Amino acid sequence: MLPPSTTIRRYQRRTYARTIAEIGSLSCRIVSYANTQARTESEDVNDLVKDIMAVRAKLKKSIAIQTNITYEVSNEPSVEVVYLLYCRSDILTRKVA
Repeated sequence: MLPPSTTIRRYQRRTYARTIAEIGSLSCRIVSYANTQARTESEDVNDLVKDIMAVRAKLKKSIAIQTNITYEVSNEPSVEVVYLLYCRSDILTRKVA
């Protein structure tokens, strides 16, 4: 059995980054639509609603994935381990007589 090629945390970060970019793009589209004089109601509104629903579904999925992150074993040291190593580095560098 091989380990996964990416961690759940990394996948979650990428999902958040993509979602934020999509929300920014949607915000620009909504403002552009609101400022347009000649609107094609059916196409633009339906596309915007469809894209907003897709982002909402993606965020709901990421909430479900968030619960599994706590159970993931990571290769990265925890904050506590790094702090202990930093505080106790004097033991490692002390010369023995």
